[in-house]
Amino acid sequence: MEKRISIITLGVKELDVATDFYVSTFGWTKSEHSTDGISFFI
Repeated sequence: MEKRISIITLGVKELDVATDFYVSTFGWTKSEHSTDGISFFI
């Protein structure tokens, strides 16, 4: 069975800092569906 993560919800104080972390550390791509208050990654 292949293991996959579908969705994880994290509450953070500084969304920009957290988003930059996931983009720079894991190489994730921010989705066009992201807004000022939520970041989605593909």
